[in-house]
Amino acid sequence: MLLSSIEHVICDYFHISSEDIRKKTRKEKIRYPRQILFWMANYYLKRNELEITQNNTLIQLVFISELGRYYSFNHSTILHAINVINNEIDYDKRLMPIINKLRMKIYLYDSSEMEVKRLSERQEILTYLYEKRQIIMDLIEKYEHLPC
Repeated sequence: MLLSSIEHVICDYFHISSEDIRKKTRKEKIRYPRQILFWMANYYLKRNELEITQNNTLIQLVFISELGRYYSFNHSTILHAINVINNEIDYDKRLMPIINKLRMKIYLYDSSEMEVKRLSERQEILTYLYEKRQIIMDLIEKYEHLPC
């Protein structure tokens, strides 16, 4: 699961920007989605399913401290956010349906991103093959008058 997919879905759901979620503000409108983001990231981190893209390379995150470095937050901030959401899940029955909805959206978004990438790579291959085919056809046409 790409961390960027989780971030995109949460920002979209709560109507905030990616820049907002990285701010160190304590405003509820930003803090709460950021806490959910860290909780969701930890959810996928525990399953060894969390990846980020750096320099066009997929990197699997393993530790919460890596998540903290990625967002420029101390690992204790990440742990606190995870604990806050865990406690809220226990006490606020409205939160779990939201989290389940976000999980589904993240899955769909991540799947569609991978599909787009796969189709893009396929299109590049088809374009390459078409160009090579055209070169071969031009060579055949150019030399077809020569005897074998």
